[in-house]
Parts: sequence; structure tokens; C-alpha cells
Amino acid sequence: MIELIRATSTDRRILARLFQVEHGSCNNTGVEYRGLRGIEIPILPPVLYKSLLLPTQLKTCQSPRQLFDSICALFREHVMLSENQCMLLTYWSVASWFSDVMPFIPCLAITGPAFVADLLFRVLRCVCRRPLLLAGMNPAILRALPLEELMPTLLIREPQLSKRMALLLEASSQVGYLVASGRDVRQFFCAKSIYLGEQAQQSTLPRHSIHIRVNGNGLTPIRSLPANAQDWQNELLCFRLLVHADVASSKFSSRVSAGILCCGPGAGCTLCPRP
Repeated sequence: MIELIRATSTDRRILARLFQVEHGSCNNTGVEYRGLRGIEIPILPPVLYKSLLLPTQLKTCQSPRQLFDSICALFREHVMLSENQCMLLTYWSVASWFSDVMPFIPCLAITGPAFVADLLFRVLRCVCRRPLLLAGMNPAILRALPLEELMPTLLIREPQLSKRMALLLEASSQVGYLVASGRDVRQFFCAKSIYLGEQAQQSTLPRHSIHIRVNGNGLTPIRSLPANAQDWQNELLCFRLLVHADVASSKFSSRVSAGILCCGPGAGCTLCPRP
């Protein structure tokens, strides 16, 4: 598989690197690809090139159950959330690493105090694939990003979401819908989370979205941001490489009324580890 990585934590160049998966383990072959169709590095605005969080190497992956439990604990430690909310965020975050083989990724809609939502976004940034923090959501922003080539995870702060943009979010949660972008027609499908403000109307929420309401008040303890974002990125890349073929071959059926994508009972998808 070909993946985008940073050369090192100090050398911030982005490389397209070949990884080999064999007998339940994955290795960095050291082979760098340049200019080949479909795997070239997307042209990125300079600020995006500098800020994009990417893996730098492979880190030994825990078992799926251990990995999911540790990500759930990360949310529990840094944000005041219920156990059910932590689990939903964990599954959604891991799903962002497989958006290239999934037909549907529900939008994650967040409401509540802005400072808590910002903290949640920064925790999500540690564990989502190719995360981008965006201040606002409009067609100009989407046109400026190579979404189809990069397949990032968008973490959007937009308390004044228009009905038109809500409909665009809804449609672009599924593969195949095209959007006119200037003279081009592009696909905006990728994982997206959006903060809608402290009190968002139900009608504002994108249909079939997962709604997470965060809570906080003056007594909420200040939690420091996770310091090991790079470790999470490196381990989740390893997990992606190991189970990508299994996820790609899973028979998904979308229970869109609940905003859930499930491989169904007995499907045995590694993306959804069960006890």
C-alpha cells in the first residue's frame, strides 16, 4: 500500500511511501514513489503542507480491542463525556482511517460550549486520519482543498451553518455525489465533524449525523491536550495497513436512520471489534 507520511518528526517533507503487509505484520520498504498516477502527493497550500498531521513511521499496533479501548480512554480522560459518547467517537475516529473503502461516513455534529468543543476537536485531531481544523464552512474553502485526492478528516467550526451547506454535508457523507466547483466537478466525500454552536436547532443538524453534545461549566477542570499525537498517528497507520483488506472486503449495510454504518451480525469486520 502507498501512504503519505512525513519524512521524520524534524524533516517535515511529505513523502509517498510504499508499505508491505505480509503474514500479519507491516514494514516500511523505504521505497519512495513520485509522479505516478493516483499516488502522487496532492498539491497543497503552503500552510496546509506545514500543518497537516501525518504519521512519520510505523508503531507496533495493539490488538483491535486494546486499540479501541485505549482511544476510548483518551476521550474519557480529556473531555467530559459519557461512556456511550466516548465509544461513538472512538468508532468514528477509526472509521476515518478507512474512508477510501467505505460507502458512507456519517457527519459528526457537535454542540455545547465552544471551549469544550475545541478541546474535543484537538483530541480528535490526534486519532483521525489526515485531520484538518477549519474555521468555517463554505464552497470557497472546499474548493481550496484537494479533498478527493487527500481524503482528509475535516474538523469544522461553523456555528452559523447555512441550510445549503447542511445539505452539502449530508450528500457528501456518501460516495458518488458530485459538486460543481468553478469549472470543475468534484467529489467532497470524506470524514467530517462540525461544531454547530452551543444551542443548535434539530433542523440544523445534518440528516443521518451522529450528534454529540459536550458539557462544561466554570467548575470543569482544565485538561492538558494529549502530548502523544504522533504516536497515535503512527499506531493507527499500522492498524490501517494490517486490516485494510479485511475492511475493504466487508459487506457493509448502512443503518442510515441511526447514522450508523455496520458490517452486520457475524460479519467479523476488524473495524468493529466485539468482546
